[in-house]
Amino acid sequence: MCLLGFRCIVPVANSAFRPKRQTRRAQLNVLAATSTSGTDAGSTSTSGAMNSAYVRILRYPDGNERRIIYPTPPAPEVEIDIEESWSLWTQEDPDPLVEELAMLQSRHPRNVSELVGSSYQVLTGSPWLLPRPLFVLTQRQLATGQATLYCLQTRTQEEEVQDELARVLKRPSLASSLTFSRLRDGVVAFDRAEDAARYATCLEADIGLEEVDVMEVDSRQLFRLTGEVDAVVVYLPWSDFMPLPHQLAQALRE
Repeated sequence: MCLLGFRCIVPVANSAFRPKRQTRRAQLNVLAATSTSGTDAGSTSTSGAMNSAYVRILRYPDGNERRIIYPTPPAPEVEIDIEESWSLWTQEDPDPLVEELAMLQSRHPRNVSELVGSSYQVLTGSPWLLPRPLFVLTQRQLATGQATLYCLQTRTQEEEVQDELARVLKRPSLASSLTFSRLRDGVVAFDRAEDAARYATCLEADIGLEEVDVMEVDSRQLFRLTGEVDAVVVYLPWSDFMPLPHQLAQALRE
């Protein structure tokens, strides 16, 4: 007796119906090529290492069996991107505005610092051959009633001091590795009166200063004045981006 799925060896030494080798081969070829009606034992799925295969078993009149294995394609794997929007998990339609704001907030600190750093120039002397009008801010002191220029503490690099220290130490190679800086008063000057007025409005709202006025000065006179008191000019040219007072103050001190 043969179990389904296993090939059995049947002794046929004394049988009168023992086929010849050539005859059995021809019979197998014919049965395999023709219909298997009455000889098809059905189909089944194997277990173990052949779980991913589809097996068809053919049983022949001489007791032999033939198994035909049809490989089945693997089931598609479903991958979930955990970085997708949260709206996908809540079964809600994604909001483009919310996603754009989230992206801008993630990049906000880096972009603002770059914009603030490129919005001003620290000048110790006039870069223009001819004088030109600049606009500065003045604050009126409540106690004395006098107007003073609006200044911010500005950190400047002193390359001459670095070279002098390297010369005193008799090690010229240290000039490139030494860093010496100090804080100086920086007079904030604007290229346009509109930018100065807008900054003054932000200054009154941000810091709470009162009576911040805009005054036009000559560039040559301004640099002469700052040179006498060892100050610098923080020049803000025309730009689409205007830093807030606290942003500019923080950038100048770094």
